[in-house]
Parts: sequence; structure tokens; C-alpha cells
Amino acid sequence: STQPVNRFSRFHWDSPWRISTSCFIFTFYNLLMDFLTNTNNLLLLATLLTSGLALALPQILGRLNKQLLSVHESVQWINQRQAQIVDIRTPDEYKAGHIANSKHLPLSELDSGLKQAKIDSNKPIILVCLSGTRANTALGKLKKAGCKDVVCMEGGISAWNQAGMPLIK
Repeated sequence: STQPVNRFSRFHWDSPWRISTSCFIFTFYNLLMDFLTNTNNLLLLATLLTSGLALALPQILGRLNKQLLSVHESVQWINQRQAQIVDIRTPDEYKAGHIANSKHLPLSELDSGLKQAKIDSNKPIILVCLSGTRANTALGKLKKAGCKDVVCMEGGISAWNQAGMPLIK
């Protein structure tokens, strides 16, 4: 007569798979609790969360306030809303390559050169720099100067290059 083979299913309570898995979960849980109950680790986690929020908050708020545009949204603004591009990079960076029909106004000359650059404050303005950082600084200055519809291109010229958009040299 044939005897039935005793095979384990991973769902049986005494399965070796289930026993080893539950040991792993128990061990991981204990390690996690040891890590979280150590005061030094809590300070490390608090610092990590605080710095992460500090880095992400401007991006999140910029998106919510519609102050940051992606490259493709910027192109739509240029084509549909006749937006002006104001490049606030240094003269050397501007000469290395700039967006067609952009007006060059370095950040250092922003306060005095607004009228000289012939920027229409009634039309939308897209600020561009190398990575998007300086444009956020210029955004506040232009809004204080009376420009209403001012946004920054997220990622600046670097993002423009990555998107495969043309530059004039």
C-alpha cells in the first residue's frame, strides 16, 4: 500500500517556511524597536525629517502657488500667453547658451535694469537661471517691483537642456 507523502505548505502552522519567516519578522521588529528607543537615533531621525521638509517645502509650495513651471509648461506659456523669458544668469553663462527671444538681466542688475531691459510688467514673465535657485530670489524682487504674473522655470537652463530644447549660442 502507498503511504501519503507528508508535504509542508507554507500556510501550515508548523511549516519551516512560516517558522523562519516569523523569526525574521520578530528579529526585524526587535531591531526596529531598539533603534527607535535610542535617544541618539530619535535625534537623528528628527534631524533627517526636518532637513527633508526644509528641502522639499519650497518645491511643494511653489507648485501649489503656481510659481514653478516645468519646461513644457513654460513652452505653453510662451506660445499661448506670449510670456517673456528673463534670463538672470551671469553674462558668461548667458553667452554660453540662452533661450531664443529671452531678455538678459543679471540678478545683480535686477533692481536697476528692469526698465532698461524693456520688460512689460503686464505680460507673464518666466524667470530662468542655471538651476532654478537664483530665479526664486528674483521672483520676490520682481513682485515687489509691481510685476503681477511672474513664475520660475523649474530646473532652469539645465532642465531646458535635459528636455532637448534648443539654445542659441
